Parts: sequence; structure tokens; C-alpha cells
Amino acid sequence: MANEKETISRAPRGRPTRTPVGVRSRLGAKNKDPNFEYRFVTDKDGRVEMFKEAGWEVATGQEDVSNSRLSQPSAEGTVKQVHVGNGDKAILMKIQKPWYDEDQRAKQELTDQKEKAQLTVDEGDGQYGNIRTKVSRTG
Repeated sequence: MANEKETISRAPRGRPTRTPVGVRSRLGAKNKDPNFEYRFVTDKDGRVEMFKEAGWEVATGQEDVSNSRLSQPSAEGTVKQVHVGNGDKAILMKIQKPWYDEDQRAKQELTDQKEKAQLTVDEGDGQYGNIRTKVSRTG
């Protein structure tokens, strides 16, 4: 009886690992270099070139973009791309982590400046937004 329960509780070998729908990423890559940050960039409206100018490079190394939706994974040394519908394709790009972190800090600083411009500080109660209206009275 104990052996029977043990056999039932083990998943069959060679079976794909199940990933819950709400958790899985539609576009993902495996075998990524931990020294880089990755993202898929849609190849339209000059976006790939824009990313290249910002320091991103096309991933052509050991990264693997194969998943159950793709029939053929890209070979090493080729551009890693997936079709994303409507005749468009997305290319896997990467950037060095220090550059990525620097970009994120710059974006956060801009966000902080915008938030600060919208807030007034009341020392006793915390932060509150400030809205002023002007009523014009005629006649």
C-alpha cells in the first residue's frame, strides 16, 4: 500500500512542468546571462534602433526563447525573435545591468520630481495634494 501511494504522488518523468496560467510569462527566455537585463522589443517604428542607441544590444548568445508556443528555437549566434501577431516580431535585447540600473534610477528621479511638484507638505499631517480654483464673478 505504501509503495502504491508513493508511485501515485510522483509525476511521470519527461512530462512538461506545469505552470499556472496567471504566473507564466507569455514571452520569456531561459539561459540568460545574469550580468544583463533582458526584454523583448517589437521590431516596428524604429524601436530596435532606438534601443541600440540607448546601449541595448540584440541577444545572440546562449539565450533560449523556445517555449511550447514556438516550433523551432533560435540557434546560438542568431537573432532571438518571436512572432507576436499581426505580422510583427519581437526581438530579445539585453543591456548591462549597471546601465539598466542607471536608467531605472534616472526614471525614478523624474517620477519623484513630478510627484514632488504635485504635493505640498504639512509637517503635522503628512503629504496632501494641492488644488486651487479661481471663480470669476461677472456682473
